[in-house]
Amino acid sequence: MSLPTPYFDQSTESTLVEQPTLKKLDDAALEAYYRNDPEKYCPGSMENKKAGQDADDDAFETDGGYGWFVVLAAFLVQLIGLGIVTGWGVMQDYYEQHNFGVNPNVALQLSLVGATANCMMNLMSVFSQILISLVGVKGGILVAAILCTAGLELASLSTEMWHLLLTQGVIYGIGCSIIFYVGMSTVALWFDKRSGLALGLASSGSCIGGLVMPFLITPLNRTLGAAWCYRILGIIALFICIIACILFKDKRPREKNTRIRDVVDLSVCKNIDLIIWVVADTLIEAGYYVPLFFLPSYSTYLGLSDSQGSLLISIASACNAVGRIVTGHIADKIGYMNTTIICSTLAGLSSIIIWTIAYDFNMLMGFACVFGLTGGVFVTLGPSITRIVTGSEKFDTGYAMFLLLTVLAMYGPNLAAYIESSAGASAFFSYKVFTAVMYISGTLVLLYLKLKLSPNNGFFSRFLARL
Repeated sequence: MSLPTPYFDQSTESTLVEQPTLKKLDDAALEAYYRNDPEKYCPGSMENKKAGQDADDDAFETDGGYGWFVVLAAFLVQLIGLGIVTGWGVMQDYYEQHNFGVNPNVALQLSLVGATANCMMNLMSVFSQILISLVGVKGGILVAAILCTAGLELASLSTEMWHLLLTQGVIYGIGCSIIFYVGMSTVALWFDKRSGLALGLASSGSCIGGLVMPFLITPLNRTLGAAWCYRILGIIALFICIIACILFKDKRPREKNTRIRDVVDLSVCKNIDLIIWVVADTLIEAGYYVPLFFLPSYSTYLGLSDSQGSLLISIASACNAVGRIVTGHIADKIGYMNTTIICSTLAGLSSIIIWTIAYDFNMLMGFACVFGLTGGVFVTLGPSITRIVTGSEKFDTGYAMFLLLTVLAMYGPNLAAYIESSAGASAFFSYKVFTAVMYISGTLVLLYLKLKLSPNNGFFSRFLARL
């Protein structure tokens, strides 16, 4: 009988540990074995030692199956739910031109509607987790369908900005929170080795929605007005959510708990790595929505038509969809943090290098393409990075708390609009610089987390150890 191959445990620099296998699970050995690669190391992700669960181990190793239908369901709900949120810039431009006037203060107030919808998506993440534990994913999507449809139908009756804030901002935003949490968290549990690709396909739904919605919203606004535009969007949202509800399914039955403390494990908030990841994502995401919200208004300022402004958002969304799918597949090969760091750096550079000199449609199109390809990668790989820093056993609560703690990022466009209205710089220059600064600073924080999780980085590991 041959002895198992030993390896040197570099985390302790002193111990030879038996190489672990899936059939003989030793927690300490597994942790030491996977710690050499933080992109693959998920604490506790293979802790199941119960006898008679070999079939479950095989199922865990086999990606896909019905999981691809879950990916389709997540794609559909994000197509309509987050697609409308992404397309808010088109509605904002319409309201500026036809209802409330064009000036920095109006832009600031209208941007609150889109920001509030995004804010509710994050703020209600823990509520979404509790809801799903009580009624399951299908019940959760039904609740989301009702809220999203109600929000849009009530928005059609809006005559004041605060009406839009309550309807599309709050009610619709809560529905989108359930949609986003169910979609991303459920897909992540169906896949392991191909989770980047699966999450990329699922999250591309919001990008395809952002591509389609401007071409749908603009002609509806022109011919029927904003009220009927909202009514039609509400009917479409209800129909798509019902189809997705039929397709959604948990990989394993969720344990139904009626006590919040049994559902939400607040101990994840003590995880320093999670807090660092929250800071990185907050900075990056604060810059992400600025171009999506203000590109249509910027194009109008330059004298371009509303159709050209809508086209810019559509092109950015199309490139975003392609970027999320392609980089999701690449991330499965080179690592989720590595991919996010590279893409976020490129997105920040595109804002300061391309957008600052974009004064015609062709240059704006170039910026929309580059930013679209790289700017939204952090959203796609967010669940995978969260799973790295929390471990699989605490992923549900970890991801919910991650979304909750990054809620301040949703007000990035408002902060940018405030700086724009207060600064004496040329029009829209503050938006361009703000986007670049947020992306680059967030990327530096994520790079710090990457180095902190890697035990073999020479100078950097010794430097971080002293902090």
